[in-house]
Amino acid sequence: MKIYQSKGRECFFYILRKWPKIIVGAIVIALLFGAYTGFKTGRSWDQKKADVESIRQAREEQVPIYEQNLADFESDIANKEAELDEYREQLNNAMFLRYDEATVGMASAELYFYSFDEEGNPKELPAGLLDAFVTSLKDNIDWESVAESGSADINFLDELFIISANPDTNIVSLKIFSENEQSAINMISAILIEAQPVQANLASRVGDFEYSELSRNSGEDRYGEFIEIKTRIQNHYNEIAIALQGLYDARDELEAPPEAIEMPSTNQVVKSIIKHVVFGGVVGVVAMIAIFYLLFYLNGKLHSADELAYYTGSNTMAYLSAGKKKRSKIYRLIAKKENNGLLYSQKDAVLRTVSNIKTQYPETTKVMFTGINAESEAENLKKALAGAKGMGFMFGIEKNILTDKEAFDHLSYYDAVVLVERVDKTSIELINKEVDQITIAGKEIVGSLLVR
Repeated sequence: MKIYQSKGRECFFYILRKWPKIIVGAIVIALLFGAYTGFKTGRSWDQKKADVESIRQAREEQVPIYEQNLADFESDIANKEAELDEYREQLNNAMFLRYDEATVGMASAELYFYSFDEEGNPKELPAGLLDAFVTSLKDNIDWESVAESGSADINFLDELFIISANPDTNIVSLKIFSENEQSAINMISAILIEAQPVQANLASRVGDFEYSELSRNSGEDRYGEFIEIKTRIQNHYNEIAIALQGLYDARDELEAPPEAIEMPSTNQVVKSIIKHVVFGGVVGVVAMIAIFYLLFYLNGKLHSADELAYYTGSNTMAYLSAGKKKRSKIYRLIAKKENNGLLYSQKDAVLRTVSNIKTQYPETTKVMFTGINAESEAENLKKALAGAKGMGFMFGIEKNILTDKEAFDHLSYYDAVVLVERVDKTSIELINKEVDQITIAGKEIVGSLLVR
C-alpha cells in the first residue's frame, strides 16, 4: 500500500483548522487550574485561621514575658540600623570603592633600614625594630592630614594603607590606594613625612638607626590587593545588613506567629487564581496543539488535496461546501491559505473537473460521482453539474460503492469515476479500498473532489 509523506505545512494547517476546539480546550483547562487553586485555598483557609488564632491566644498569655525581650530587640534594631546607615554613608562617600570595573590609583615606597656603631661600622638592627616602626607609624598617622594632601575622602583610608616589614632584608614596604594615581602619590608623600618623627622617636628609645628610600612607584590598574580590601569593606556592610535582618526576623517571630504574617488576603487569593487561570490557558493551548499534532499522524484521516490526489492518482479540486459558508471568515481564510489560494466554489470545482476530464479523457462519456461524501453532497452536485450540460457527458451521482451494493453494481455502467471525499472525515483506509474496488472493476479514477 502506498503511504503518503505528510508535509509540515499540512500538519500546521490541520492544527490551525482546529482553532475553535483549541480555544475551548484551553478555556476548560484554564478554568480547571483556577478552580483547583480556589478549592485548595478555600480548603486550607479555615484550618489556617484556626491555627493562627490558637497560636495568637497562646502568645497573648505570655505577653508579660515577651515585653522586655521585645524592648531589647527594638533597642538592638535601632542601634544596628544607625550603624548600617553610618556605614552606608561612608561607602557612598568613598564612591570609587563601589565600582568593580574601574581602575584605581596606587603609590608605593620601599624603605631600607640600617644602623652603625660609634666607629661607623654597620651593625645589626635591634631585634623587633621593623615591627615596632610599622606599629608606631600606623598608630601615629594623621589620616585627616593625609586625606587632605590627596584630596581624598578619609573614609576607610587607614584600611587602604598596606605596610609590611621584611626582617631578612631590612626593608619596609608601604602602599596606598586612592581614587587616582596623583592622589595616591600625594598621600604616600605625606605618610613618608609623618614617618620621620616616628623614626626619631624610636631611635631615641631603642638605639640609633636610619632608613633611606629605595624606590617609589605609582600607577593606575585593578590591583589584587585593592580588590581584596574593597571586598572586605563591602562584606562588612553585608554582615551588618544580615545581622539587622536577623534581629528583624527574631523580633517578628516573637511579636506574632509566622502564620499570621503570611496569611493571604482576599486580593492575594484572587490574584493567585487569576494567575493560575492565565497559566492554565497557556498550558491548555500547548496541550491542545500537542493533542492535535498527535492526531494528525495517528487518526488516519484525509488532511489535504495533495494527499487525496496521491491516493487516487488523479487531479484534485478542493472546494468549500455550502454548509461551510456560514462559518467564520477565519475558517475560509485558513482553507484558502492551505490550498495555496486555489480554493473554489463547488460549482467552479465541479466544472473544472469536468473540463479536465474532457481534455484528458476524450473517449469518456459516462462519469460516476461517488465516495464517502458523495451522498451528502448529492443535491449540490446535481446543481453544479447542471452547468456541464452540452459537454457530451452523462453524469451519475451514486452512494458510496463500499457500503451500497446497488451503487457498486452501477459501477459497470460508467466509463470512469470521480471520488468525492471530505477533509478530516474520510479515512485513508477507506479511500484505498475504494480505489481497489474501482481498479478491480476495470474503471479509472479521472478526478477527485475534496470537500472542505
